[in-house]
Amino acid sequence: MDTNLQSTSQHSAPMVSVIITCFNYERFIRSSIESVLNQDYPNLELIVVDDCSSDSSRDIIMEYHPQLIPVFHDKNQGHGGAFNNGYAAANGDIIMFLDADDYLLPNALQQAVEAFPVSSGMCQFRMHLVDDHGEQYDIFPKPELAFDHGARAKRKLIHSGQYQSTVTSGLLFRRSLLEQVMPMPQEKFRQGGDGYLVTLAPLYTDISSSDYCMSAYRQHGENHSGFASQMTKRAKWRLEHNQMRYDALKQASYSLGVKLEDKFWYNDSYHLIQMMCLSLFEPEHTPATSRANLAQQAIKNVNAQNLSVLNKAILTLWWLSISITPRPLAKSLYSWKVMASTRPKAVQKVFSILRRA
Repeated sequence: MDTNLQSTSQHSAPMVSVIITCFNYERFIRSSIESVLNQDYPNLELIVVDDCSSDSSRDIIMEYHPQLIPVFHDKNQGHGGAFNNGYAAANGDIIMFLDADDYLLPNALQQAVEAFPVSSGMCQFRMHLVDDHGEQYDIFPKPELAFDHGARAKRKLIHSGQYQSTVTSGLLFRRSLLEQVMPMPQEKFRQGGDGYLVTLAPLYTDISSSDYCMSAYRQHGENHSGFASQMTKRAKWRLEHNQMRYDALKQASYSLGVKLEDKFWYNDSYHLIQMMCLSLFEPEHTPATSRANLAQQAIKNVNAQNLSVLNKAILTLWWLSISITPRPLAKSLYSWKVMASTRPKAVQKVFSILRRA
């Protein structure tokens, strides 16, 4: 390539800083790093934050120096600390946080940046859902779940503290947004730093979205998203994480003069799903909220979701069923919805048909 042309291309393209956050992911860190280094984007820097790994992650990271900027913690600081320190080392106008067990799809960054409107501070992308070996078996979020963006995202955030978004490796941020919300309270967000950013973003900027698949989201037994077999543990963590998000949301909305709805968390169907999980599987440790009351509130929320009329009807029927059927059957119905691996083949086929509806 002509060097003058290459220089012009680099100058015109906004710098992108990809920040990989790693903790004991020697199995995956190499593929994550190489997925970034192999991008065709002309103005890119890679920062890798290692949060005190006890395996060989740091040795692998240093194999790629000076193609990347290493940031090594001397004590474990969790997800939030890795986000904070990676961002502090970044120079880019656009920032991406990439979990070390995930990876960018080949040459995807160029198209992702082109799909990121200049007027937007955060853009959401879909991801390939892959297994341990990188074999794709689905898309995340599911194609039938339309992203919330623009005024709708802010309206739903104020109404329920939640809107349809995605996780770490499917997000791009502009520095102009992060300058307003970083550093995050890292002790509160030792896990789920992306939840903090996604929750606050609509208060400060316009949110955009794209159905383009930018990255691969790996599901395995070692990552936080992989404890699907421990539904009550996951539900307890999500409820605790939600409380941290809600506290950050209330603080930010107060400082900006934005009024939230009273008890907005009861308008969040995802929050109610976690409460229903504990009501079904650990009723003895659950606050005095009946399955019927949870379902009644959740059914009120169904119409606010970006779903077809048919899918809204099916979701309403699901909530009704798990509220009135005997507990053993209700537990199965709950598991089939939230954990695909528990579904019998016939049920899985029905889900596949419904997704195309």
